[in-house]
Amino acid sequence: MDSAVLVIYGVGGHKEEAERLMDKLHQANGKPLKLIALCEEGVKPSANVLETWYVPEFRKKDVRPLLSLFDMLRCSVCVLRQLLKLRRQYRVSLAISTGPGLAIPAFFWCKIIGIKTLFVESWCRFYQRSFSGNVCRFMADRFYYQNKSMQSLYPKGRWSGRL
Repeated sequence: MDSAVLVIYGVGGHKEEAERLMDKLHQANGKPLKLIALCEEGVKPSANVLETWYVPEFRKKDVRPLLSLFDMLRCSVCVLRQLLKLRRQYRVSLAISTGPGLAIPAFFWCKIIGIKTLFVESWCRFYQRSFSGNVCRFMADRFYYQNKSMQSLYPKGRWSGRL
């Protein structure tokens, strides 16, 4: 069974951060890594990954909280199913996320099934935690922030600099 790293990202800035992180991982390793993506439906596949696995959108920001909660639960079940399928094909050694809400259920299930986790808080955060960063900081084995101004909000985190 092949070893792989799971990269969890969303659209827009989260995807751009993930692309830059994947480029740096490939360069630092000296040889191509087996990267697998876990994304919400509708995200275009990255050229940096071997495969892209999709789940429904985790959190719809424009709907009522109760409906959004239902979507979160549905997505969480889908994430678990995808992770279990993934584990049959690959030995996933690490899950990395660049900050979308999808990281919350993914990190939760990764912790339960024994996959190490690494969270990178979004580069657009200077003075306030993101929703996913606020939750994932408790689940992540390693937590990084990209702006030094976040140090007081994430005292156990590490400054990584910009991707």
